[in-house]
Amino acid sequence: LEVFQLKDLGLIRPSVDGPAKLDLLRDLGAERPLAGACENLGLAYLRQGEWEKAASTLGRATELARGAGLPGTAARSLHALGNLALYRGRLAEARRRYEEAGVLFQETGDTRGITLHRAGLAAVAYEEGKHLAAADGFARAYRGCLRSHPDLAFEPLVGLLRALLAAGRDRSLRRHLGRLDLLARRTRLPHHRTTFRLFLALVLDHEGEAGKAGPLFSESWEYFRDREPEERFLLKAFALASYLDYRLRHDAVDLTALLDEAREFCGQLHRQGVHALASVRRLEELLASPAASRSEVAGEAAWVAISPSMLRLERQFPRAAASELPVLILGITGTGKSLLAERLHRASPRAGGPLVTVAGGTLPDHLLTAELFGSRRGAYTGSDRDRPGILAQAEGGTLFLDQLEAFSSAAQSAPGSST
Repeated sequence: LEVFQLKDLGLIRPSVDGPAKLDLLRDLGAERPLAGACENLGLAYLRQGEWEKAASTLGRATELARGAGLPGTAARSLHALGNLALYRGRLAEARRRYEEAGVLFQETGDTRGITLHRAGLAAVAYEEGKHLAAADGFARAYRGCLRSHPDLAFEPLVGLLRALLAAGRDRSLRRHLGRLDLLARRTRLPHHRTTFRLFLALVLDHEGEAGKAGPLFSESWEYFRDREPEERFLLKAFALASYLDYRLRHDAVDLTALLDEAREFCGQLHRQGVHALASVRRLEELLASPAASRSEVAGEAAWVAISPSMLRLERQFPRAAASELPVLILGITGTGKSLLAERLHRASPRAGGPLVTVAGGTLPDHLLTAELFGSRRGAYTGSDRDRPGILAQAEGGTLFLDQLEAFSSAAQSAPGSST
């Protein structure tokens, strides 16, 4: 039996190598090794996204393990079946599988399994929208890991942060974020460091530091984008939904490529059978949102930021767009001041209103007040009807005073012009 390297069975070409080895073990009557081999092959199918094969193979592993008196193998197979049901959005089945596995983990005293059991039930609660219950479950799993399996503590802590953010409980976010940073530094795994930076971006955005969060969101998504859907697809979906949500709220300009990536990823998950998970539902909601439609319809030129000064501007942009204060844009001819003003308008809470542009030097000094604030019929020579002012036209939107230096000193100091 050592020839078949049972511990590695199925990790390489499971569809080709695995079944033949299982048949040989069955013919030899080796029930106990056969149960372990089915478990390994089922996990390999699960990792590769072959979910139907994973379900049948893990189900077979569970039956064989129970018949051969292997409660540990049965528990691990049941837990994997719970993960599979969770991925498919079958929450009642996932909960049942996790609970069955939990009983066996308790019977065998498997502390690692008990921790997985708690985290699994917490994940079901999160998908059900029971965020506080999920936070409590992830916290218990995290504490259990710290006591007996510190190498497993990262994932429950990620679940805890997700649940706290979803529940709007922000008092302990920074404390748990610091713990996540410490664990990521200890493991030195790239996906742990990237996950920490993703949650740092979420916390910064939650605290109103959108300008600092933007580059972190972008960096996190660039990392997860290169991973296959089967590889940490839950976190990949969460990262994409978080980044797209941020862009739609703070910088809904030139999102065509990102929206296309989101649609392609959702299509891959749908073909794989993932429909009901919270992150996938959130992605679909964002793709169907008015903000996404406006971004695609706009069709404006892409904004490219390479130089240090332009990168600084990118970091300041979300904060300026969200503000109700006047924004002064300075730059020589050709640097994109008008394009930036359009971006600010489309990314602002006033995006649904008009963008009214007034070029400097186009307003006669003697008509400035009337042009800005409107006039009644007969207010001046040639005024044959009531006219709304520029400020009224821009109500609910943005007024862009282009080439401000071209306004005469008289116009800039006219009564009411600073209102």
